[in-house]
Amino acid sequence: MVTVFITRHAQPVPTDAYDGDRPKDKPLSDLGRQQAAALGRRLREEEGFSGDIFASPFRRCLATAEHLCRAGGFTFVPAPALGELSGGWLAGDDGVTMSVLRDRYDHLTGDANALDSPDWPGTDEGPASVEARVEAFLDAQLHGRSADLLLVGHGATSGAAVNVLAGTGVESELTGSAGYNLHYNAALTAIEVTGEPALRFGNDTTHLAAEQRTSNATIVSE
Repeated sequence: MVTVFITRHAQPVPTDAYDGDRPKDKPLSDLGRQQAAALGRRLREEEGFSGDIFASPFRRCLATAEHLCRAGGFTFVPAPALGELSGGWLAGDDGVTMSVLRDRYDHLTGDANALDSPDWPGTDEGPASVEARVEAFLDAQLHGRSADLLLVGHGATSGAAVNVLAGTGVESELTGSAGYNLHYNAALTAIEVTGEPALRFGNDTTHLAAEQRTSNATIVSE
């Protein structure tokens, strides 16, 4: 049985605390690093995860993957298809290469040609465009697959993955709305894809303490 695990990146630093001019380079907060490590421990200890991990090439997703891999004993591969919804806010932001990323992340692996530059579509996108690239990526990864996988994405791409695998009805049922509101930071969704896709759990934060549940700058109370 193959399960696709889906998460949204851990908490980044607030926008007003980031003094860089590259939106893709916003780092994780201290809490975000704790969230990612907690997710890595859950994947290893509770889910028995031993599959492949793919992360958006935006820094907050790569750092999430790095910290969860460090805690869980995994490695990860950057995947441009999981990048955030593209638009004018990325104008002038350069791409990044595998050689640069290998110097930054100890747990990154993958072929030297695994990452194109620029590493995002470079055009204005809508939800349908994001869903199309996520669907193409999943089709390629799930063909003949026997091992689980984890996707580390953004609000747009985590929601798109649920849409593709389980339908928009499932997504809306989880949180009462669609898209960016689907996943809290470092929350976990699991969808079994052997045969008819089936949701095991969605937007689950049981590996996080109550004060660690966030949607970026917002602490989520439940």
